[in-house]
Amino acid sequence: MTSPAHEKPSRADIDLTKVIIGVAYALDMIVHDHVIVGKNSQTDLKMLKLIKHRSG
Repeated sequence: MTSPAHEKPSRADIDLTKVIIGVAYALDMIVHDHVIVGKNSQTDLKMLKLIKHRSG
């Protein structure tokens, strides 16, 4: 499911992150970041602006 090295996050990575954020929100928790670590690289979804915090 995680992306190969040097590639952008897969659709599955992004969808799973959205599910995790939704569950965390329901539990009154915040996901600050999701870092995908590959064999030769890492991808930071917050730096790619794929994680946005809900207010309220």
